[in-house]
Amino acid sequence: MTNIKELQKKITAKFVPVNKKHIKDCIKKYESYFLKYERLPHMLSLSKKYDQFEFCMKDIPNGTDTIILIDKNVNMKDENEMGEITITLNYKYFNSSEIFDMLKIPNVGSFQMIGHIIHLNLIPEQYEYKKIYGEVFLMKNKNIKSVIYKTNSVHGIYRTFQFEVIAGIDDLKTVHTENNINYYIDYEKVYWNSKLSAERMKLVTKCFKKGDIIADCTCGAGPLALLAAKMDFKVFANDLNPHAIECIKKSIKKNKKLIVTILCCII
Repeated sequence: MTNIKELQKKITAKFVPVNKKHIKDCIKKYESYFLKYERLPHMLSLSKKYDQFEFCMKDIPNGTDTIILIDKNVNMKDENEMGEITITLNYKYFNSSEIFDMLKIPNVGSFQMIGHIIHLNLIPEQYEYKKIYGEVFLMKNKNIKSVIYKTNSVHGIYRTFQFEVIAGIDDLKTVHTENNINYYIDYEKVYWNSKLSAERMKLVTKCFKKGDIIADCTCGAGPLALLAAKMDFKVFANDLNPHAIECIKKSIKKNKKLIVTILCCII
């Protein structure tokens, strides 16, 4: 299996050697010829070490501390002032999709982030690559500690699922921030769908009216109940799942300055 950290790509370009004192004039002169390569700067400092790439060139004039990158296909009258540069992009440069393309494996169709967790939606044809997916998503997302995928569909009266941790730590208790509210979520025991965030906001702002009392009988971890409470509605929240009630109670404590009107009970 390919070591992801060994992935690289070389690109070539022209460069103009510059001293910082003359950068403004050089930018005006060469800006229409800049190398346009996604996520690469137009200018490189010779005293700086770049995390996502290295570069190599020859014949740098004395007094040069900066180089301007020029498209190699551009023809200019003063090309004798230019040199050639090779830039080697390393694995840190590439995003997840680009890495999957380089490895010639199918891209992940969709995923959602819940606190420190990424939940990948994989199809059976992708299962053989699950460890690669896990490694890449963990590597490319600094705040992520666990990468999972579900091994069966949502089931049971609590709408939970079985999962497999494919990278990172086996810890699905997390704090997820949505609409400036911190939600405590035990993702192994409570259903959560981040993709419904906009719908929840629309419901609270467009459908609920001032003075309404909200009864959320299937509150889950409280995505709608806590949002409504934040918007100054009086909210009664309930759920069959006792773990959901524990989650929403912990969330209320985390947001006590914003949310004070929620009553949780199990019937």
